[in-house]
Amino acid sequence: MKRIITILTVLTLFTVSCTKTELNLPKAQERTIIVSATIPADETASRVSYATTDGSLGITLKWNETDKLMLCFVYGGRYYHKEASIVSGSISQEGKKADFKIEVPEEIPAGTPFTLHAIYQQTDGNKENGGYFEEHTAKYFLENREDWCLTLDKPDTKEKNMGIIRPALISTRKEVTTATLNNLSFQHMGWIMALHLQNNTGKDQILPESLSFQSDGNSSLWNGSHYYYSVNINLDNDQIESKIPKKNSIMFHIGNSPYEGQTIEKGKTIVFYRWLLNTPQTNEMDAYIVSKDGKSIKAPAILPRKNVKPGTVYHVYLKWSDNKLEQGK
Repeated sequence: MKRIITILTVLTLFTVSCTKTELNLPKAQERTIIVSATIPADETASRVSYATTDGSLGITLKWNETDKLMLCFVYGGRYYHKEASIVSGSISQEGKKADFKIEVPEEIPAGTPFTLHAIYQQTDGNKENGGYFEEHTAKYFLENREDWCLTLDKPDTKEKNMGIIRPALISTRKEVTTATLNNLSFQHMGWIMALHLQNNTGKDQILPESLSFQSDGNSSLWNGSHYYYSVNINLDNDQIESKIPKKNSIMFHIGNSPYEGQTIEKGKTIVFYRWLLNTPQTNEMDAYIVSKDGKSIKAPAILPRKNVKPGTVYHVYLKWSDNKLEQGK
């Protein structure tokens, strides 16, 4: 998707609604459904992917010709996985409407009810990095290394589709048929932290190796310190599984992001973004900043305990001074 966004104090993201377009298809293609995915014109806080736009306080979402949906059909205790791509040339002039082609598996008899899970997430196409449904299950493995994806519009030149945050959205329809599958209403699977770092050291600084927030209490920040560890959600029961050893931290791994080695000028602010798989709340958290030479600064209890909502961006402001890290603009 084209990345068009500006920053709000709290941004509520989007819900996609769909309408079905009837087609006169040849018999060999009669199991193919064209679904029109539409973003409401008055949805000023909609988004799938981000980019800054000067002079705007809202967010504009536009489909891209390369966008696709990952599908999991459930029928008779079996699972069938497909992908749905945008019909070429179907994106509307304002970019808010596009047709997706859904092919129902041959194993599902015509007119028989089934369940459909649809996922949207930008992926790099490499299953070793996540971004796929596990065979014979409804388990979706999220793209990993999310703590390396800290920007809205700056892809990493070394890693395909890395650097830009990759929020995931889901739509589930139960007991539908090819005749009744007439809409897909997407919901967000996570939320976003926007970290504003201001350089108050009085001189230009090489960006730190990392910034992180850590809690002493138990938490379920499933991809907060993601790295190479896999995280999956079973859409049969919404259970999340992860081998991440530390689920009580939010990591901004700047040293492996597109910002690696860059300088922040004195008095300037850089905003880093993190997409996090949903958790009902975060605990009180300490902040840590680690420089390139390994020196660290800790700011105790800088973030309060907070309830978080899917599809929301929470902004955090930090001032970086010599041997000091504090909250505030």
